[in-house]
Amino acid sequence: SWDERQGRIEGALKWLRSELGLLRAQDKVLLSQLKRCQDTIEVIKKQRSEEMEDGEEEEEGHWEDWEIAEFDRRCKEGEIIDDLPSSCNGKTLDISPNVAEVTS
Repeated sequence: SWDERQGRIEGALKWLRSELGLLRAQDKVLLSQLKRCQDTIEVIKKQRSEEMEDGEEEEEGHWEDWEIAEFDRRCKEGEIIDDLPSSCNGKTLDISPNVAEVTS
């Protein structure tokens, strides 16, 4: 009947709206992660150029494994976060298939 058909259509539209909301939330999380990556890259570039100005030159022109490990250590301990621009607030969103929640 018409009422059943209309009910199925409205149910499908409700589901689509719900999925669209989840996709928008995931989009915001991905954009935030991209900004955080860009900010981290800028911090690394700045540190790198400051080290070069201070006379610390590398013959090969790339970061050594210990430098990357040191950056990772400092980032985990929160030292790097203070140097990042305000778009990096130290929080991430955990996006599961149906859940978006803020974690510290």
